[in-house]
Amino acid sequence: MKAHRGVTVETTLIILSHPLIVKNFEIFLDVHQYVEEMLEEAGLDSDIQVATFHPNYQFAPGSTEDGSLANTEDQLLQEAEQYTNRSPFPMLHLLKVNQVMQAVDSVHGDTEKIWRRNIQLMRKMGLSAVKAAQRDIVLSVKAIQE
Repeated sequence: MKAHRGVTVETTLIILSHPLIVKNFEIFLDVHQYVEEMLEEAGLDSDIQVATFHPNYQFAPGSTEDGSLANTEDQLLQEAEQYTNRSPFPMLHLLKVNQVMQAVDSVHGDTEKIWRRNIQLMRKMGLSAVKAAQRDIVLSVKAIQE
C-alpha cells in the first residue's frame, strides 16, 4: 500500500475464494488471525487495520451489533443488521490506520455513529432487499466466469 509511480493505494480488498474459506466461517477467522499475526511480525500492525467480511458473518448469539437482544439464534440470523459485515465472498479489507483515524475524526471520535448508521441502512433496506442485492452480486460474478 505504498506509492508506486506517483500512485498511492489507500485500501486493498483481498477476496478469498477457496471453497473451505467460503463455506466455513471459522476457517475464515483462522485466516484473518494469521494475517493479523503476519502484519504484527512485519511491524505493520500499527499501519494497517484489517476489516473482515464473509457470507456467513454473524455477531455473537444473543445480541445484535447495536446491543439489543435477539430472542433466538434463528431470529438473530434473520436480522438485516447481520449483513453489515456480510459480503457475497470472504474478504479481508486492508485499511491504512491513518485513513481510519481520519474517518473516526470525522465523527468526532464517536465510532458508534459509523456502525449505527450501517445498521440503520440495513434495517431501512430490509432483509429481503439486502439478501437480493447479495444474490445479484453472486449471480453477476458467476455470469462473468462462464
